Amino acid sequence: MWTRQQLKVAARGRIEKNYWNCVAVCLAMAIIFGRYPINVETLRIFHSATDKLNIESVEDFQQFVKENPVRHGEHRKGYKILATHMGAVLISIMTSVGSFICMSIRMFCNMEKSGKSLEMILASVAVVSILFTLLIVNMMIIGECRFYLENRKYKHTQLFRVFFLFRYGIIKNPMLVMFKYTGCIFLWSFTIVGGIWKAYEYRMVPFLLAENPKISSEEAFTLSRQMMRGQKWDCFLLDFSFLGWSLLALCTLGITAVFWSLSYHLAAKAELYVVLRKKAIEEKMEYWECCNDVYLIDEVSA
Repeated sequence: MWTRQQLKVAARGRIEKNYWNCVAVCLAMAIIFGRYPINVETLRIFHSATDKLNIESVEDFQQFVKENPVRHGEHRKGYKILATHMGAVLISIMTSVGSFICMSIRMFCNMEKSGKSLEMILASVAVVSILFTLLIVNMMIIGECRFYLENRKYKHTQLFRVFFLFRYGIIKNPMLVMFKYTGCIFLWSFTIVGGIWKAYEYRMVPFLLAENPKISSEEAFTLSRQMMRGQKWDCFLLDFSFLGWSLLALCTLGITAVFWSLSYHLAAKAELYVVLRKKAIEEKMEYWECCNDVYLIDEVSA
């Protein structure tokens, strides 16, 4: 019914017609909640370099300069290492997985200095992290799906479409459905194979919410299961075909990811959703009526 080549050719065409907005979406997702892990090893190397001079903050560096005369030239080395270190930290905050959570941990660890217990610190971090995931991360994932679906049909889809749920005030239902979605995959992940299976079985849930934010969890889960029946292996092979791009992203510190491969992969997923959506409607799968946004999906084949 569909091939990887068909989806990828279609995806490339969608990106090329609206390239810079696609790049902007990737950057926005990275900056807001650090979705893309591209520099963990680089940051570790820079931390190792600063440890040699015992420089971990601006105050440490100022003390280093006072204790080391100019004639030794060591302060220049310190300046260079510190600048590199701070740059790596900035990139880490913008791009590493869980960057918001890491910043929360650093923030709440300061509570220890004021006499707060470890239990209170961990509880505070957990609460903030959960709220951030529910209110921001999950909503942005749906918005990202919406952007790439609209980008198929409309030539100049803008970055702000990622925030469409906030713009129209549709928060409660998508939040609850995505909570069940992430919770289900998380719990099944303890079985290893089950987690992978469920991740593919419910692959279409964010896209269904992107098309119809009012769809219930029962409708979204049931329809996604039916759409992915017999498609999981092919979908896995589609993801696997991007492995080379992922390795290249690691080698380029994520530059190729932000400027091409992430958009490429997401656009291919959007193409797959459209193909499976059409099949669901033609076969009148259970809850197929929930795929009802006629302004979002056109009849362009993948």
